[in-house]
Amino acid sequence: MTQMSDPGRVTTRNFAPNCAKRLGRSRLVHGVHRSAPVLYVVAFLMLGACVIPPSLSVEGDGGVGDSPPAIIAVSSDQQQLSPNGSVTFTVAQVSTAIVTMVDTDLDDTLTVRWFVDYVTNPSPQRLECLAPPSGSATRSATCDLSTLCENKDVGAERDLSILVFDRPLLVPGSPPFQQMQAGGLSTSVFFHLECFSQ
Repeated sequence: MTQMSDPGRVTTRNFAPNCAKRLGRSRLVHGVHRSAPVLYVVAFLMLGACVIPPSLSVEGDGGVGDSPPAIIAVSSDQQQLSPNGSVTFTVAQVSTAIVTMVDTDLDDTLTVRWFVDYVTNPSPQRLECLAPPSGSATRSATCDLSTLCENKDVGAERDLSILVFDRPLLVPGSPPFQQMQAGGLSTSVFFHLECFSQ
């Protein structure tokens, strides 16, 4: 039988305090302390080797990789276009717009298309302009605005969307006039458009 615990029974134990002892003559302790700087260096190299990030230089990697293009500014002869703001143009306006973009894939040819009321009526772009490779991540396209506004737009509220594509577009495509070859990326900006007759 197993002996049951007896709450009244006290066993004799050694309750002497466990005081610190001097280990000054221990060879192991001295060896570890002497080699501590070396151990710190080894630990730093082992951990640090995985933390150093690779170079993210655009110019140095020749555009390796794939990133979406970005529109950083749109301006015309008469105005600076602020995203989500209102812009005004005239029918058959004789002027140009400059679309400034950034694309870290330096070999991409960027296609810029301007659409009017595309969400409610997926019709072809009103105008198109190109930005070929220039050796720099920042480049621009010059766009002819003469076909942007049509007579049917005068007095109506329109939405203008400018899209930049980094791959050739497919015809007819899905979505129409905006589908690219495989792997393509695009970015867009939007404006409220008012058109006036000359």
